[in-house]
Amino acid sequence: MPQTVPISVTMRSGSVATAQYTYVRPSISSVFPKSGPMAGGTYVTIEGMSLNVGNGVKRVLLNGAMCVILQSSLTQVNCTSYAQNVTGVDMVTVYIDNEVTINNAVTFEYTNNPNYTSVSPLRTIAA
Repeated sequence: MPQTVPISVTMRSGSVATAQYTYVRPSISSVFPKSGPMAGGTYVTIEGMSLNVGNGVKRVLLNGAMCVILQSSLTQVNCTSYAQNVTGVDMVTVYIDNEVTINNAVTFEYTNNPNYTSVSPLRTIAA
């Protein structure tokens, strides 16, 4: 929940300027899809609140692997997963202003890459 506090600045002349400053706590509520292949390239949507505080989201990690940020807003971050060397489930980590880290119980799973054993049909019409 946002918290608003008054601030005031006293000038050399003795005049005082006042304003309200609001603190918010960013949070993550979901990730979709919840998994993708180790090869990477999965388009991931992370939803939450107050994700654009400060200078906004600067970095996203899925299981420690980078997720290239495509766009971000107050409630959503879209990114594309990098390749990962191992399968597994781990936290989604969002860095705001390269300082604030958000960790939640929201996870992403890297799964084995697909293994294709056949293609059908073997022929098609020319377009």
